[in-house]
Amino acid sequence: MIKLTIGARNQRDRLLRHYKNKNYVQAGRYLLSAIRTASEKIQNDPGGGEDFPSPYEQVRSYGFRWIKAHIYWISWTVVDETAIITNILWEQGDIPNTTLNE
Repeated sequence: MIKLTIGARNQRDRLLRHYKNKNYVQAGRYLLSAIRTASEKIQNDPGGGEDFPSPYEQVRSYGFRWIKAHIYWISWTVVDETAIITNILWEQGDIPNTTLNE
């Protein structure tokens, strides 16, 4: 699996805590599965994905690549030829007003 920035780990962990507190066990499993799926796709094509999570063009300025996996938008960047996941956002969240991890 691709490495996650501290910010992306925090986003993942907040979502997992939320699901645990709500007793949404399957939702937590879906989240982890989505991250694995996205990691595999990113590893296979680090330059792939989209410029921004549609329909949120306003986050294009961050320069991340984005992929949708299950109900999550996951962004990554490539540093020294290594892809690193930077953000894990729920598609129903307030993506345009979310402070993205840089």
